[in-house]
Amino acid sequence: MKKLLFLAAVIISAQQISAQECDMFIPLRPGAELSYAYYNKPGVVESTAKTTILEKSSIPGGVNVKLNTEAFDKDGKSVVKFDYNMKCQNGVFYVDMRSMLANMDVKDISNFSVESKDLQFPSRMSAGQILSDASLLMKMSAGFMTMSITVDIINRKVESVETITTPAGTFECYKITYDSNSKVLMIKTQNHIVEWYAKNVGLVRSESYDKKGKLTNITELTSLK
Repeated sequence: MKKLLFLAAVIISAQQISAQECDMFIPLRPGAELSYAYYNKPGVVESTAKTTILEKSSIPGGVNVKLNTEAFDKDGKSVVKFDYNMKCQNGVFYVDMRSMLANMDVKDISNFSVESKDLQFPSRMSAGQILSDASLLMKMSAGFMTMSITVDIINRKVESVETITTPAGTFECYKITYDSNSKVLMIKTQNHIVEWYAKNVGLVRSESYDKKGKLTNITELTSLK
């Protein structure tokens, strides 16, 4: 009987460990800071942002990480600040779509209701792998008007594993591409996005191209503390 109980405990423990295994695309150390620069033209900083790891906690099948991001204009003035979560659960890493707000022209999100379908990064990604879609919906009512912002991320694909160098250092990254369709009021925008993600770091670089293939925006990790 003792042997059976011991075997059952080992099996349960192995299942729990397996459920929690996944690649983390964020530092886990509370207090860690990631700084980013946003460029409309190469070498010309349009704005910046700082993401701070606030805390981590255990959840069923994994771990949850609470973060804070603050975005600044080109003069260093704070324009928006917000908290959100990322988590590893049952072998999948989830990125809250609210993380995208740092490079959107939104000054105050306190009056918006937010619905999102997280970005997902399964463990053991490989070139050619198709990833799930993601979305963000923000709504704010003002009198008889309802302002809405929608972002739909589709056609996500792992292209390759590449080494990327930024002012923050050199990182081995997954190169991921997708199409982003956004709508603010009646204005629609379509972009093709190329991004590089490193394990235990997160986003290292992002390039946005318009529907004509012109490079319009660059996001780059500038420091990691």
